[in-house]
Amino acid sequence: MARNLFIILLKRSQKGRCRMIYILLFTIPILRTEVKEVREPLVVKEIREPVRMSFGQSIYPVAPHPATERIKRAKGTVLPAYISSPHPYWNSMDISYKVYGPPENVWMTIHFDTIDVESGYDTVFVYDNDGDLVDYFTGAYGPTWTSWGDGPTFTVRIKSDASVTKYGFDVNYIQVGGWCGPYESPHPYLNNMDTTVYMSGPANDWIGELIFYYDSIKTEYSYDSVFCYDIDSSTVLNTWTGTHRGVWSEWSSYNQDYTKQPTEATRLKSDGSITDYGWYSDWYNFFREHNVESPHNYPDYANQAYFIYGPQDAGDIRMRLHFARLETEHSYDSVYVYDGSGNLVNTYTGSVGTNFWTSWGDGNYMKVVLKSDNSVTRWGFEIDSLEWEPASMPNLTYYTPDGWDGPIVPSSEPNTHTYGPNLMGDSTTYIDWAIINNGSDTAFYFYIYLYCDDIPIAGWYCDTLPPNYYAYVEDYIDTFTAGTHTLKIYADTTDTVDESDETDNIYSQSFSWASGGGGGGAPGDTEYVIITPEAFRSAFSDLIWWKTKKGVPAAVMPVETIYKYYSGTDNAEKIRNYIIDAVNRGVIYVVLAGQCDFEHGEEYVPRRDAYCMTSGVGYYSDEDTIPCDLYYADLDGTWDYDGDGVYGETTDQVDMYADVYVGRFPVKNTTQISNMVQKILAYEKNPDPDYIRKILLPVGNLWSTNHGNGINDTIADTVPDTWKKAKLYEDYGLLSRYTVFDSINSGFSIGHWVGHGNEYGIYYDYGSEIYYYYSDVGNQTNPANNTIFVNSIACFMGALDEAGSSSGYDCVAEVMVNSNTSCAIGTGMNTRYGWGYSSPEGALGPSGELSVWFYRKLFGTSLYRLGEVFFAAKDQLVPTASSDDYFRWVLYEHTLFGDPETPIWTDIPVALSVTHPAEIEVGNANQCTVKVYTAKAPVEDALVTLATRDFDVYLRDTTDINGEAVFTVNPSREETVFVTVTGENLLPYEGYILAKTTLSLNFITAMAYFIGEGIMFRWVVMDENTERWEIERKEKGKEYRVIARIPGRRGSGRHTYSYLDTDIEKGKTYFYRLRAVGEGKKKVYGPFLASTGPVALRLGIERVYPLPSAGAVTVIYTVPQKEYVCLTLYDGAGRKVKKIKGGVHKAGYHRAKFTIEHPGVYFLRIENGRVSDTEKIVIVK
Repeated sequence: MARNLFIILLKRSQKGRCRMIYILLFTIPILRTEVKEVREPLVVKEIREPVRMSFGQSIYPVAPHPATERIKRAKGTVLPAYISSPHPYWNSMDISYKVYGPPENVWMTIHFDTIDVESGYDTVFVYDNDGDLVDYFTGAYGPTWTSWGDGPTFTVRIKSDASVTKYGFDVNYIQVGGWCGPYESPHPYLNNMDTTVYMSGPANDWIGELIFYYDSIKTEYSYDSVFCYDIDSSTVLNTWTGTHRGVWSEWSSYNQDYTKQPTEATRLKSDGSITDYGWYSDWYNFFREHNVESPHNYPDYANQAYFIYGPQDAGDIRMRLHFARLETEHSYDSVYVYDGSGNLVNTYTGSVGTNFWTSWGDGNYMKVVLKSDNSVTRWGFEIDSLEWEPASMPNLTYYTPDGWDGPIVPSSEPNTHTYGPNLMGDSTTYIDWAIINNGSDTAFYFYIYLYCDDIPIAGWYCDTLPPNYYAYVEDYIDTFTAGTHTLKIYADTTDTVDESDETDNIYSQSFSWASGGGGGGAPGDTEYVIITPEAFRSAFSDLIWWKTKKGVPAAVMPVETIYKYYSGTDNAEKIRNYIIDAVNRGVIYVVLAGQCDFEHGEEYVPRRDAYCMTSGVGYYSDEDTIPCDLYYADLDGTWDYDGDGVYGETTDQVDMYADVYVGRFPVKNTTQISNMVQKILAYEKNPDPDYIRKILLPVGNLWSTNHGNGINDTIADTVPDTWKKAKLYEDYGLLSRYTVFDSINSGFSIGHWVGHGNEYGIYYDYGSEIYYYYSDVGNQTNPANNTIFVNSIACFMGALDEAGSSSGYDCVAEVMVNSNTSCAIGTGMNTRYGWGYSSPEGALGPSGELSVWFYRKLFGTSLYRLGEVFFAAKDQLVPTASSDDYFRWVLYEHTLFGDPETPIWTDIPVALSVTHPAEIEVGNANQCTVKVYTAKAPVEDALVTLATRDFDVYLRDTTDINGEAVFTVNPSREETVFVTVTGENLLPYEGYILAKTTLSLNFITAMAYFIGEGIMFRWVVMDENTERWEIERKEKGKEYRVIARIPGRRGSGRHTYSYLDTDIEKGKTYFYRLRAVGEGKKKVYGPFLASTGPVALRLGIERVYPLPSAGAVTVIYTVPQKEYVCLTLYDGAGRKVKKIKGGVHKAGYHRAKFTIEHPGVYFLRIENGRVSDTEKIVIVK
C-alpha cells in the first residue's frame, strides 16, 4: 500500500510555521543481528612499604576497612532506689516514696536503718508491688528488715498528725529474690567428676551481694562433696556432703564493680565409686544499697545527701551524672554536686530541665546534696545514669613533623616531604602521613587508615603509642587517576581508644593530579570505553569505576592516543578503526564523549556526516548532510565503497546493522561531564521508585489528515498496563508548554514526543506553538535519580551542528542531557528531518515505525540496556532501509545522546538481600559464596562482581537457580574487595570483603558446652604471640558479631582460656568463632557449636565441614524420632553419586564421614519419605 511521507519538521519561517512535503514509501520484511561479548580479568600488582615510628617501634599494614562506632566511655545505669523522709518530717504529712529493685526480681524486702515517728499517732506503711500492705511501723526502731513482699517495687508511706514530729526514717538496703537458672549438676553425676557451674543473680543490677537456695543436695557422704565459692571463684563459702534439702549458701562478698556481674560458683567433686543425685538450685536473693532520687515534691528544710558510686577497681577515674529531671524553687532551693575529693562541681537552682549531664568530677563517687528553705517546694531531681572515664587519657590526632608540608604529603618524588612537584595521573605517587598522641596516657591497639575520596586504600596497625610520640609513614606507593582527589588520614578507625577528644582523629586535604601519566584502564579486555580528549579523562573516573565495579570493565581512551596510533583518512576514520580493534578485543559499549560541531569550534570527538538522498525540502543548506553516529556502530566496510569521499551512499554497501552499541555524550567541559555522570550514577544506583512505571506521551498535531495520535497510541498499547500512560494529546486539550514542563518535574521515567521540531524545541498546533524549548531545561527541578529518557520523531531536535549562540550552540537534545543534573538521563533524537505519513489518520511513517520498535524491544524482549534496545530497534528496520531511502535516512539520523550501557528501569526495582564473607585470607584460595535473595526467593542470573581498586582481584559470575555465585578468591595482599550485585530491575547491592593477613600460632583445641546459666567456651593454644582474642557468636541464618574481647598472651608453652556466655536463650543452638589478633594480623578459628538445652529436633542437616573440602567431609544431622532415614550425595547436575547412609535411626544427633574423589559442586540430601533437607558441598583439589 502506498502512503504519503512527510518531513516532521520544517525549516522555521518568520511566523514559526512549517511546510509539508509528501513522498511515496513502501515497506518490506525485517531481520536483526547479534553482538557478542568477551570477558577476561587483568591482574595489576601493587607495592606496599613498611611503616616506621619515631621511637623505633613498628606498626603494621592491614586491610582497609571503614570506621565503626561504639560507646566511648563506660556508662552505668543508676537504679532509683533508696530514700529518706525529711529530718524531721513535718505535721499533717502524707507522702509516699518508691523503692526500686532490679526489674526481674520476684520478691523483695527493704531495710530501715532508722525509724523514729510519734508512737500511736504517726505511722510508716510499707506496700509491695501489688499494693498489698507488708508492714507498718509506729514509734522508734533500730535497723529493721520488713517482711517479704512481691517485687520489684515497694512503696514507703509516712503519715503524720498535726502535732509532734520526730526524725522520720532512712531506707538504706534492699534484698530481692528471683528465679534463676536452674543451675544443676548432672542427675546422677559421674564418677571422678570435678565440674564447676557459675551462678548469677539479677541481670540488671550488679552492685551488691548474692546467696542461692539449693532445693536439693545429695552426694555420697564423706566421699563426694559440693562446694559453694565466693565471687572471686576461690574463697569457699559452704561445703556440703551427704543429703541436704532447702539450704541457703552464705552471702557472697559485696560486688562494687559496675562492669562485672557478681556470681557464686558451685563445684561438685566425686571419687571413683558410688554416685548420687547431685545438686539443684533455682532461685537467689540479692542485697544492695544506693540512692539516686529526691522526694517529689521534696520537703521544706531539706538537707539530704545522695551518694552515686562508680567502679571501685578502675584506677583513677573521673565521673559525671545524668539528671533525668531537676526542678527546685529558683534562688531559694539548690542542688549541689561534689566530686570524690569534695570539690564543688555544679550548683543548680530553678527549673533546670530534663536530660542533662553534670560537669566532670574526679574520683570514683559523687555526692549530691539537696537543700531547701521553709517555703515553696518543687519536684526535686532524679539521676538515672552516670558516665566515667580514666582520669588520664590518650588523644590521637594529625601531625605535621618538622620539614613536612602537612600531615599528608603526596609527592611525585621519593624521599621528600613536600607536595608535588609534578603529580601525574596513572603514575606513581609517594605518600607521607603522620599522627601524634598529644594526650596524657598511652594509646594501645588501634588502626590508622588512608582514604582516597572516602574509599579506604591502605591501613596500618599500631600496638603502642606513648604520649607526645608520633607515628608516620614515608613513601607509601599508590597510583591515582588524573583529576582532583581528597586524601584522608584517620586515626583509630575502629574506635577502640578512649580519647580525651574524639573529634580530631581525621585530617583530609584535596590534591590535583595532571593528565598524561600512565595508561590506566580496566581489567582484561575492556567492554566499555569512553573516547574523549585527554583533558576530560579524570572527569569520568567515578563513572569508569562504577561500570567496572558492577561487572562491565571500563576504560578511557584519549582521542590524542587514537590519532597517534591508528591510521585513517581523517580523525573520524581513525576513531572508527580504533573501535573496530576494540570490538575485536571484547568492547561492547562505546561512548563518544565530546561535542562534534566543528562549525562553532567545538569538535572534541568528530562526527561522520553521511548522505542518503536529496530531500528537496530546501530549508537548510546542509539539510541532506546527516550527522551520523551509526558510522561508529556499523563497522562492516568503509562506508565509502566507491571512494568518492561521500559516506553512506546507497552505492557504498553500508549494511546498517550495529556491531557495537554507541552513544554520544555531547559535552565540551567538565561541568557538563559532571552533570551527565551524576545523573547516570543516581539513575542506576538509587532510582526513585515512584516515577519508574510512568511514560509521558505528548502529541502535537502534525497534519489535518493525520494528527499523529496513532504513534503514541501504538506505543501505549505496547507498554504494560501496570504503567501510568500520560497521553497529553493536543486533541484532548491536555498539551501545553507548562504541562510538559511540570510533568518532567513530577517524574516520568520515559517519554515519546510527537510534534514538529527544530534544533531548539518541539511544537504543537501544526508547528506553530512551543510545547518544549531548550530554555525550559534550566528550570527543571526533578532530581538526578528522577530523570527521563525521551525519544522523538521530530525534526532537527538532535541537530548538534545547527544551533546558534542563544543556546550555547547546543541543540535541545544536548541541552536536556548536559546542562544540569535534572531533566533527562538520555535522549534519542533526529539530527535532520524526521519522516512520517500525512495520511491516513493513525499512520506511523518511518520515524514512527522506529519509535514503536524501540518500545517493542524494550517491553517485548529480554533487552533492557539503553544502547541494546536503541540499536535493536534500528536493526529491525534494516531490511526495509536497504531498499527505501527514507527508512535509511531515519536510521542514519536517529542518534542516542546518553550512555548505551545504562539499564532502563521497566519495573519498580527490587531490593536485594546479599550475604557473603566479611573477611578472607591473603595468599589463600578462599572459597567465597555470594548469596542473592529478594524478600521472596533466590535471584537467578544476577551479575556478581568482586573487584579491588587495583584489580588484584577481579571476578564476575551470575547467580545460579539457588541465588548463589561461588568464587575462588586469592588476594595477594591486604585490601578491600568490593562486592557488587546488579541485574534487570534489581536495585544494585554494594558491599565489601576485607582481605587480611592471618596470624600464625599453634591452635590445639576449642569447645563450647552448656552448663546451665550459660555456654562455657574454652580453648587451648601453644606458643602464641597474640594481643587479644575476639569471641564471635551467631545463630543459624544470622551474621557473626563480637561478644567479648579477651587479652592474649605472649610466649611459648600451653595457654588455656575460658569465657562464659550468659546472654543466651534456652532451646537454641549457637555458633562461635575465635579471632586471634596480633602483630597486625588476624586468624579465625571455628565455627564451634553449642546447644542451650532441649529443643524439638527436625529432620535436617545441621552442619557440613570443612567447606570447601579437599575431599574428606563430615556431616552432622538430626533425626526427630526413631525412623528410617537416607543420606544421599548428588553431583551438581542432580545425578546420584552414592548413598552415604541409610537405615533406621534413633532420635537425636548423628554424624557421618565420607570422601568425595573429584572436585566440583555437590549436594547432600537427607530424607525420610515425607520431608527432606539439602546442603551444598564444594570440593577443591
